[in-house]
Amino acid sequence: MDDPTRSQESTGPTRRISQRKRFEDFDQPAADAEQQAASASATSSSERLAAVRNSLQGMRLGDVLVAMGVLTSDQIREPESESRMTREYLGQVLMRKGMISPEQLCHAVAIQAGLPVVDLTGYSVPAWTRHKLSVDVMIKYDFVPFADDAQTVYIAAKRPLTPQRINELKTSLGRAVDIRIAPDHQISAMLNHLAPGRFQQKRQHERLKMAMPAWLQLCDERGENISNSMSNTQTVDISEGGFRVEVPEAVYNTLKNARRKDIHFRVRVSLPPHNVLCTCVLRYARKKENVKSWEMPWVLGLQITLISGIERENLKQICTRVAIMLQRAKLLED
Repeated sequence: MDDPTRSQESTGPTRRISQRKRFEDFDQPAADAEQQAASASATSSSERLAAVRNSLQGMRLGDVLVAMGVLTSDQIREPESESRMTREYLGQVLMRKGMISPEQLCHAVAIQAGLPVVDLTGYSVPAWTRHKLSVDVMIKYDFVPFADDAQTVYIAAKRPLTPQRINELKTSLGRAVDIRIAPDHQISAMLNHLAPGRFQQKRQHERLKMAMPAWLQLCDERGENISNSMSNTQTVDISEGGFRVEVPEAVYNTLKNARRKDIHFRVRVSLPPHNVLCTCVLRYARKKENVKSWEMPWVLGLQITLISGIERENLKQICTRVAIMLQRAKLLED
């Protein structure tokens, strides 16, 4: 007959482990229920988000931005009209006006096209693809290769590529291509890295014709404000040495009333995500000929006299992006 004491001693540790396990797991059903509920909620939320994204796919970009809550219907109306008249992409008009950031545009285009987004930070163009694709083609169609594997080349684009363009890329690269949407300034930076001398100024400070938001404020040569009022206007052209800006009659009258030859301005220009704040001296003020009723009649020539190293680098980035945009427009015309 078995000894009950020995049997109990031999099974004691096992029983204690078994009991401890049962006590440890006592609240597990409740924890599992909470975890399942949270998971179900997350899944439900994810499904709702996917449904919303799917419903926006294929819609106009302006409608997508409104649905995202980035802009209102009233805000989008004027840029859409300008885009139709100038044949410029709506996203470029909105960024030039400082109404949206490159990241917001990137996500809106990705939702519209049903494509994933990629952050190009830390990526570089695979060396072998440079022999397969010309920089002119990349500039013309706003894309850049950023990674590859044995079967696929991953392409970052500012907007979706046409099926014909994708087939041409497959033929040129000899691999499948995977298209992602990336922010405008990141693609411009990679294009500039591909051909660093391509977009250098032909002279020291070449003027680049571009209308972008600008803000002016009277100041002295040290950048100290003379006036608290700030005028919203826009550039006619930009360079690394200064700007030409359009201003209304009221701003010109302010200059006359100041009665100073050494008038300076604090100037802020913006092409998201880059902003520049600097001090400029007024070189000249000229009135346009045949000014239309909706136009600003005066053009001011401003030369930069005071700018920090960081702001100087931002200005270089803006000039590079504008040069790429102008080069792309020229290629499309050819």
